[in-house]
Amino acid sequence: MAPGAPRVPATQPKDAARAAEVERRRAALAGSGVGDPKSTIEMISTGAKNTAKALPLIIKKYWWLILIAGGVWIFCQSFDPVIWGNKTPKLRGFYNAIKPGVDFLVFLTAAYNGWVVKSVYGLVILKIFVPLVQRIRADGLGPVMNSFKSVAPGIKSSWAASGDMALSLFVLTTGTGIALTNLLSGNNSYTRCIASVALALSMVKFLSDSKKSMPFMATRVVSKDIFKTLKKENPVKNHHIFVGVTGIMAGLSTSIIFALMVLQRGTPGPIEFAGYWLGLAAIVAGVVLYFVKARGKQSPSQSAKQV
Repeated sequence: MAPGAPRVPATQPKDAARAAEVERRRAALAGSGVGDPKSTIEMISTGAKNTAKALPLIIKKYWWLILIAGGVWIFCQSFDPVIWGNKTPKLRGFYNAIKPGVDFLVFLTAAYNGWVVKSVYGLVILKIFVPLVQRIRADGLGPVMNSFKSVAPGIKSSWAASGDMALSLFVLTTGTGIALTNLLSGNNSYTRCIASVALALSMVKFLSDSKKSMPFMATRVVSKDIFKTLKKENPVKNHHIFVGVTGIMAGLSTSIIFALMVLQRGTPGPIEFAGYWLGLAAIVAGVVLYFVKARGKQSPSQSAKQV
């Protein structure tokens, strides 16, 4: 047991025991029981161990949901080949009648996405949205929505605290999110965009939890190691991460725009790789904007020297 981790008495109620177990895992992830992991390697190692321990528990708890999703995946992936392999006009008519419903199932369950994306989508659903629904059922919609009220003021204050760097950081991370949504969907198709939409929505929870959430902790640890290797002081602060997560959320949200464009066209066509190109353009724009801002800040001092 990690130092500072709470001990769970045998007679403790289930809910309290579960909360204590969560605290124990957080303490283990923090390495010393307090604060962030000491290094990126330790963070990945401890996270992998915790995931390996949690996976059997998740399967045991949600086996029925996994079974249903697996059945839907098999049905959706075999639907088109089976129908199109049959030349019967009546069967083709039946296919055209129910295809919108099948497409919705494909969209909702990420049936056409790869297994890595399916896994990411499944974890987001089980770790973010299922607990959120449980909170709404227990506390009501109003109190749960009130818990997210800090997000908008947090974005505003973090933007102000980031100063001249805010816009360039936001543009750069938005580009990263746009490219990521293309990577997750494969071709920006409306039937494959659900993972990007779910990830974008989950960012609201991360922003609400702010510096206590996993993206904030992971960014702090990785950036600390990078600048330690470069033998420089780490300039990355929580307000920078807040702006960055907001940018990624905005970039991932563009999956909805791509999906609607594909839905209107009926085929991805030139939109298939649009996310990569637009994302790259935004990343380059963010980098250029940063150096323009940095040069603008240096120019007064340089002018003074010349005088």
